[in-house]
Amino acid sequence: MSATINSIIATGTTGIIVDIECHLSNNLPNIVIVGFANKAVDEAKERLRGAFSDSSVMLPRKRITINLAPADIPKADSGFDLAIAVSILLASEQIIDNDFSHSCFMGELGLDGSVKAIRGIIGKILAGRARGMTTFYIPAPNMSQAQLIPNVVLVPVATLKALYAHLAGTKLITPINTT
Repeated sequence: MSATINSIIATGTTGIIVDIECHLSNNLPNIVIVGFANKAVDEAKERLRGAFSDSSVMLPRKRITINLAPADIPKADSGFDLAIAVSILLASEQIIDNDFSHSCFMGELGLDGSVKAIRGIIGKILAGRARGMTTFYIPAPNMSQAQLIPNVVLVPVATLKALYAHLAGTKLITPINTT
């Protein structure tokens, strides 16, 4: 199965929506990340393994291929971790296929499953909003900054386990509408 989740790269005064595509196949268990990713993005494989394990969320025992599209734009941001995790959960059918077409996921995962603050959150949300994104799943530590931006829905994510429960519909995170 395959799944696609949105994230964003802020480039100067503009931004580019990045499609985080996940494909699962019945080969030896492995995580492969393609799409012009630098070392910080490639190291997400280890952060994902640790975060899934410590959060008691099942990481599929399959070959997991992650594509960061468009492939011709360099990706140099650990903030894709959360979007990659959600794409894996969606592709493995651990969460329901909600309409995420206007949602953007940003955040770095800690090995313990915590979601760490990322740099440039204001620019990323502004760029995403300009490109039609309305809901932003962001690290809880970035909330005070993000609330300065009007006309968006913010979902503060503290841990991978909390996000999984929210997306599975078992324990919802209260979204914040900015005005």
